[in-house]
Amino acid sequence: MHTRLAAVALAALAAAAHADIVEMYYSARGQGQNLQLTAGDRVFNSFAGQLLHQVVSGTGAGEDLVGLNPFYCVDVFEHATGSASEFVVSALTEVPDSRPMTPSAAAAMRSIFAAAAEAQYAADAPAAYAAAFQIAVWEIASDYDDQLGAASLDLADGFFRAASYGGGALPSQVSSYAAGFFDAVEAGAQYDGEVYALRSERFQDQITSRTIPTPGSTAAVALGMVLAIGRRRG
Repeated sequence: MHTRLAAVALAALAAAAHADIVEMYYSARGQGQNLQLTAGDRVFNSFAGQLLHQVVSGTGAGEDLVGLNPFYCVDVFEHATGSASEFVVSALTEVPDSRPMTPSAAAAMRSIFAAAAEAQYAADAPAAYAAAFQIAVWEIASDYDDQLGAASLDLADGFFRAASYGGGALPSQVSSYAAGFFDAVEAGAQYDGEVYALRSERFQDQITSRTIPTPGSTAAVALGMVLAIGRRRG
């Protein structure tokens, strides 16, 4: 029995030793806007949108991210760091630390990446679009229910909620874009690439896809599609 436990421990250590990692630090805000957020019993104003990180180095999958890249935060409680720190390239089911996503929630997360089709990374993405993508990430990570599916995604109810800065109704454009993302979850949209997390025990876990292309026509089409879907849903 002891030999078996030792073998399992050694295997775990070996896996950790070979994990893909990146060293990065928070640099600046990208596109997005300030909103009022509620997480449990905490109410606070916060920026929702692209978080630009400088990736200093990376191994394995992390090598593709070296440079200045936009990310989205998957953990509403933690803070970004301006000092170069190590993050482990992880599966979506390993984040956020407070409540790791189930496989079904991870599938829902991949659906909103399918709907965005990389438009969420564009340097000229509308502020409302980037904000909507961020709060959709937080909503799925915080409130997705395996039994209810997309019906559990409601930015006005549940553990995570979003409103305009100061507490008014969520801006209509943000709400429309978010509705489009949630419709993609309901439709079971499939993302062709790989979505993964950058996990830290001390700082905000970040989320991204394996490929971050130069903004182009695909991003423009995605913006129009998500807005149109959101309008139909309303």
